[in-house]
Amino acid sequence: VVTVIMKRLTVILAAALALAACSKQESVRPVQQGEVRFTTNIQTYTVKATDTAFENNDEIGIFAGAPISKNNVKAVVTGSSLIPVTPIKWVEDNNSVVDFVAYYPYAEAATLTDYVFEVQTNQSSAANYTKSDLMLAKKSSAPTENAVELAFSHALSKVVISLTNSVPETTVSCVELR
Repeated sequence: VVTVIMKRLTVILAAALALAACSKQESVRPVQQGEVRFTTNIQTYTVKATDTAFENNDEIGIFAGAPISKNNVKAVVTGSSLIPVTPIKWVEDNNSVVDFVAYYPYAEAATLTDYVFEVQTNQSSAANYTKSDLMLAKKSSAPTENAVELAFSHALSKVVISLTNSVPETTVSCVELR
């Protein structure tokens, strides 16, 4: 079995914004008045170690456009809620629509235009398997008391090629995908 794995991938998160203008324990803080609340879901495909949803304490990065203007805020999954470690608040007396861009897995150094993602070459452990599942979400919302739902989509696919060789003298020396 030959598994083709991308070693490095630079994702431009700005493209998602332009289209529409490890598990660490974190303490969950109560939501304060005026804070943006988030929920998550994952669109259609089988995902992650649980195969259905994010797991508690997964870390996600969130960018909030103007007028909120927050960059790479770490948020922690708790059930179907996503709790930013640093509060993201609606701008008082401003009903402008805000673009939210989110990504998983969280990377402290990520910017809206540069995010280096590395697929784990050994995915035999659950931790490495889930670190290799790059997902993105984008949602535009005017200020609301309801939670902003971030619907995540997969940005990568895994390709597995199985070769059987029925003639002993013949060997496969190269497999190439284009």
